[in-house]
Amino acid sequence: MKRNEEIARLRKDHNDEVKQLKDQIQEMEEKQCKETKAMEGKIQILLKAMLSQNTTGLDTEALTDLITTPAADANNALRSSTSTFAPDDNEVRLNYNL
Repeated sequence: MKRNEEIARLRKDHNDEVKQLKDQIQEMEEKQCKETKAMEGKIQILLKAMLSQNTTGLDTEALTDLITTPAADANNALRSSTSTFAPDDNEVRLNYNL
């Protein structure tokens, strides 16, 4: 009888600990997601400021659309724009010393 009670207690303690760890992981993931989104917003603002200082005659609406496009879709957005020229990543790095 005591052995069964001990096993039940250990299982409960283990399940409680696993639940606590899962909750901590979920909190850390949510915090990381918020921090990543905040950083992306700051980078977008910085990029807008840099480009507005270094370029003239820039279509700011197209730039805003490009900046707010998810990274995976950015290449497609560049290719499907009305512009006849879309620099590749190497050209952008060379032009802005990135």
